[in-house]
Amino acid sequence: DDLHQLHAWHRTTELPRIAQLLQRVEHLAAAETTAAQVCALEPPLRERWAALRQRAEPMLATHALTLTSAQLDHLERKYARNNREYTREWIEATPAERVDKRIKQVTERAERVYGHLDDRQRALLREQLQASRHDPAIILAERRRRQQDTLAVLGGLAGQRVPHDTAVQALRGLLDRYATSPDPQYRAFVQDLRQETCRLIATLHNATSPGQRE
Repeated sequence: DDLHQLHAWHRTTELPRIAQLLQRVEHLAAAETTAAQVCALEPPLRERWAALRQRAEPMLATHALTLTSAQLDHLERKYARNNREYTREWIEATPAERVDKRIKQVTERAERVYGHLDDRQRALLREQLQASRHDPAIILAERRRRQQDTLAVLGGLAGQRVPHDTAVQALRGLLDRYATSPDPQYRAFVQDLRQETCRLIATLHNATSPGQRE
C-alpha cells in the first residue's frame, strides 16, 4: 500500500517536473554544449531525489521498525557477497582492464541516447577515461562504510519500541550520510568525478552527428 501511494504521488506530482527537465535537456541536445551546462543539470535532479526521499522517509521508518534479525543477517550476507564480487571485478583487475570495463559501461549508456558510436567517438571515450581519477579502492571503502552504517542504524530500530519520529530522524541521518559522506577523501573524490563526468558528456556530445543528437 505504501508503494502504491508513493507511485501515485510520484506520477501526479513529480513526473510533470521531470518532464520539464527533460524538455530543457532536449533543447540543449540540438547544439554543442559545455561541461558547465551539463553540470547545471545536476542540482534540479538532486531536488527531485530530495522530494522523493522526503516523501518516502516516514514509510521507510515504519518498515524499518518491523525488520527481524534474520532479515538483517540476510542483508549483511548480501553486502558481503556484493563486496566480494566488486573486489574480484574491480580491485583485482589491472588498470587496463578497469579502463576497458568503464569504456564498456559508458558506451552502453551513451548508445542508449545517441545510437551507435563510431570508432572516433569510442577513441574519444577511451582518451577521457584513461585520464580519469576513478579509484575502485576509494569506492569500495565508502561502500563498506555505508553498509556498516546501514546495518547499525537498522539494527537499532528493528523490532524496537522506538517512537516513529525517532526512527524517521535516524533514517534521515543515514540518508544524509549517503548523500554527503563523512569521509573528506571520498567527498573530494566524488567532486572530481562529477567534473570529469560533465567534461566527458560535453566532449562526447560535441563529437556527435546531427542524426545522433536527434
